[in-house]
Amino acid sequence: MKLADAGAKLARLEAGGSPENPIELESASLVEPVATGIPCARCGGHLRVDDHTAEKINGALLRVVHARCHQCGSPRVLYMRILSALPN
Repeated sequence: MKLADAGAKLARLEAGGSPENPIELESASLVEPVATGIPCARCGGHLRVDDHTAEKINGALLRVVHARCHQCGSPRVLYMRILSALPN
């Protein structure tokens, strides 16, 4: 159990683990595919997206993804930022 807890703490330091370090995406259509491709921090299983919302956090518009592991049921929150397309 200590190893699983350490994995969860480490996941908060990785990209997407906090609002201060979101995963950057080119399009909102990538939110769910990217989230489901990230392994569970506790057991390495596959994540299932329960929902995701657009929220303003510390002045930045982020996608907040609430996911759960298929295998162990552990919840995980991921933060993503959609990069704005620059005009031509």
